[in-house]
Amino acid sequence: MVYAKYLEKCQSIQMVLTDVECVLTDGGVFHGEKGEEFRKFNHRDLMGATLLKQAGIRIGAITSGQTQSVHRGVSGLGFDFLYHGIQSKVGVIERILKEFPIHISEIAYIGDDFTDLSLIDRVGFFMTVLYGNPHHRKKADCVLKVKGGAGVIREAALMILNAKGCFEKTVERFLAVEKDFPDPPPLIQNYLEFNGKAIKEDSITPE
Repeated sequence: MVYAKYLEKCQSIQMVLTDVECVLTDGGVFHGEKGEEFRKFNHRDLMGATLLKQAGIRIGAITSGQTQSVHRGVSGLGFDFLYHGIQSKVGVIERILKEFPIHISEIAYIGDDFTDLSLIDRVGFFMTVLYGNPHHRKKADCVLKVKGGAGVIREAALMILNAKGCFEKTVERFLAVEKDFPDPPPLIQNYLEFNGKAIKEDSITPE
């Protein structure tokens, strides 16, 4: 997935930052009986984040929210860091520039709403999601082909890695590391559930 007109800006990217709501999620929030909040994250983004990190590209999220569901979701996707409870995203960018050996032109950002507008003309590459704020879609460097919560990081990762010419090598490194993963533990359960009935494994006839 290569977008030719984005190649020049993508080639210098060394860090990907993103909003959370309506980018990593679809914007929906479920409330439990005790007032707890639940959000749905997409595991396609886990692979996207993994490939970016395999290529040496850091990935982080910036959000005004401070809920446990956001913490668990971002952590579960394997992000390097999360800035939460943030009111000024420009302030976060300035802090990142001091803490990391990186130039602002090497930062890509994905946002969808007015809280992200201050970054459009600051970062090296600004992306927004399909069905994002019309103002963002008009001014962004790139409008991704997926909506929030549908694998935004995965699409952004494929585009950036292809533009940098390192997608194939990154996948090869990932597969090489995957070979070193330990084997899963032996199956403990001796029965499989089929149509509500317990069936002993050794009674199943091989095809």
